Amino acid sequence: MLAGSPPVYTFESSWEVCNKVGGINTVIRSKAAVTTQELGDKYYLLGPYVEEKMRFEVELGELEDYYVRSAVHAMRDRGIKVVTGQWLIEGSPKVILFDLGSSWNRYSTRCGANCLNIETLPIDDCLFLPPSA
Repeated sequence: MLAGSPPVYTFESSWEVCNKVGGINTVIRSKAAVTTQELGDKYYLLGPYVEEKMRFEVELGELEDYYVRSAVHAMRDRGIKVVTGQWLIEGSPKVILFDLGSSWNRYSTRCGANCLNIETLPIDDCLFLPPSA
């Protein structure tokens, strides 16, 4: 890494981060401690914000890393609900959880049905990050 350049990060995303639906949750949990130990404080898990499932699994808190925290704040400033903290499993990996519905209104208002045929999109499974104004 060059002096003055931002650090390298690893972001792992899954529908089952803090959201047990099937077997992938078990896989993520089983490797979290080793992965956190190997990659250190630059390892983040990204997943959906599902309040009833994460309420007892995440210790909420702001992230310490300047670059990641700045990105999270920029998303929040754009109206996207983002929750951060540590997953209360072995290894205590940092998590960034997105409320998938929080950006849809802004996206559909700005872009409208002319940009995409939204009737064909499985919008419950999509996260739309609108471009900056």
